[in-house]
Amino acid sequence: MQMKVEWGDHVKWIAQVVDDPGRHAYIIEVEDEPAGHMRVDQMEEGIGVITVYLLEPWTGRGLGVQSIVMGANKVLDTTDIHRIYAFVRKDNLAGEKGFTRAGFAEGEIHPDCPENHFCLSIQKN
Repeated sequence: MQMKVEWGDHVKWIAQVVDDPGRHAYIIEVEDEPAGHMRVDQMEEGIGVITVYLLEPWTGRGLGVQSIVMGANKVLDTTDIHRIYAFVRKDNLAGEKGFTRAGFAEGEIHPDCPENHFCLSIQKN
């Protein structure tokens, strides 16, 4: 269930995203049309957490997996982040499957991983 975000709150959030050097944010587009966003937030030195959101018309088409792979690889290749975690709700089996297909795996559990979440990660080779 998605929560409704008021426009003013969204504008404030975007300003924070743009101004935060520890946040690597990308717009997901299909044929120049916005389809969602992906970001990696640096949690601590060398460690990030990924968030991916697709608009409803773009879900279930493999775009999430492709976006996770491209975004995670870009962050691992161009920043000092060497491990990226994904905290996926245990009731979000499609999300867990998508991250697994993108190369994320269960392993070391980060202390910030919420209860009732899969703690998946990928690291720089």
